[in-house]
Amino acid sequence: VQVYKDFKLFSIICTFLGLAPYKIHINNITGDGRLDARIGRNVAGIICTFLMTCVMLYGMYDMIMEFKFQRKSTVSDTLSTKFCMPMFFAVTIVALLMNSTVIKYKMSQLFNIFSNIDKEINRLRGEPVLEKSVLMKMLSNFDIVILLFLFAPYLIYDALIWGIGFFHMNSYLLRFSEFVNIVIVMLYCRCVLYVWKKLSELCEILSKTLECDTLTGYHTGLGYKILQVHPESKMKRIQDFTEIVVSLRRLYSQVCAAVHIINAMYGFIVLLEIATHFSVIITNVSTVMSLINTKEEHNIIPHHPPDHKPLFSNTACLIISASLLVTMIVICHITTSKSKDLASVVGKVSLKYPLNIVTLQQLKLFSYQIRYNCFDFTAFWLFRLDSNLLCTIFASAVTYTAVLSQLN
Repeated sequence: VQVYKDFKLFSIICTFLGLAPYKIHINNITGDGRLDARIGRNVAGIICTFLMTCVMLYGMYDMIMEFKFQRKSTVSDTLSTKFCMPMFFAVTIVALLMNSTVIKYKMSQLFNIFSNIDKEINRLRGEPVLEKSVLMKMLSNFDIVILLFLFAPYLIYDALIWGIGFFHMNSYLLRFSEFVNIVIVMLYCRCVLYVWKKLSELCEILSKTLECDTLTGYHTGLGYKILQVHPESKMKRIQDFTEIVVSLRRLYSQVCAAVHIINAMYGFIVLLEIATHFSVIITNVSTVMSLINTKEEHNIIPHHPPDHKPLFSNTACLIISASLLVTMIVICHITTSKSKDLASVVGKVSLKYPLNIVTLQQLKLFSYQIRYNCFDFTAFWLFRLDSNLLCTIFASAVTYTAVLSQLN
């Protein structure tokens, strides 16, 4: 089934990082897949999770001990060393523990729901699933390409410019925890995007089924021309389309169940990610502003050339945190908006095509179902991930940055 193929490569990367103590098996003959979360079959993944947890705990302890008695000159530096840096380790540790316990079994339920949705959609389409081309496979794994060829080289370079050797181990572990945080956000976004994909397919099936149905006629310059069909064939086609609407209603209920599982799996982690990246944006904007001012002062004194490493590192970290925050919230927003698009398609179908009473009744029930069973992606059920939250975050970031600048 398609969901297992789409997530298989990314799950291998997550396994090495300790985030996926489970395996995805795909039958090459039938094409069916399954997620195996049994302990005996995932010893390597469990070992990776245990080692990663120990490494992150050591990194967090070492980071706290290093800056415990170190006095910083600015409030933004204190916030960065006392909160932002330890939070990267804390979020990674929480994600590792949750993935090895709750998320592991919830992910199996989520994949079963997605698998059932895929099977039903393929049945409604009535056409075989074609193998993806190489280009489409690369586009579907575009996040992996960015992860391996953009984020990973940058974090390695950023860790090395601060020093090479054992005494800079906390710098390496900090960048590694940032890399794991990026993978966590990408895994969450993949699950949300799969929900968006299924909603898009529901819209496509509903609209194309009627366009291809001769009962509804075809559009001419003067209006709709209803074709003459045999009464038995007409009754069968009405019954078939009514069954399609009932199937789409059932699929929408499964999509809502998948959203609830995603919120249960990643709600707390998403809340921690938002808090971490929000604080990183504030501290890095304040730090970059102070570094620019310091650079201007150094330009006046020619014997004291400025060091560009802190400016580059803080600017890059600011861009990454802001992009991750925007990507995560925007993807959740467009997926939620897709359900409203589905409601619009149902309304247009009800008004545009001449349908019988039974089919119209099912479409009305479908419209009520979408309206009253609407879903939202939330951060631990405290905040809805939509454009309003994004505007609030950046407005608050500007306010707190101004306050930090005054305190510095």
